[in-house]
Amino acid sequence: MFSWYKFAQVCYVYLSDVPSADEDHYTPNSHFCQSKWFRRGWTLQELLAPARVEFYSQDWVEFGTKSSLEDLITSIT
Repeated sequence: MFSWYKFAQVCYVYLSDVPSADEDHYTPNSHFCQSKWFRRGWTLQELLAPARVEFYSQDWVEFGTKSSLEDLITSIT
């Protein structure tokens, strides 16, 4: 699966438990920081393998990328 993700142009991360793109995601108890996505088995390869990862809230509004949220993702993981 890692190879499959590696050759993807972009990985779209739909976070059904992140209700609003307007929330301050850097708050320690934010929905983003507490998202169940970070506790799944596939998350690590979905983060590392593709060059581009885009994050979407439950209403499909993009609120960041792997690059723009790098520091926050590092602290979560």
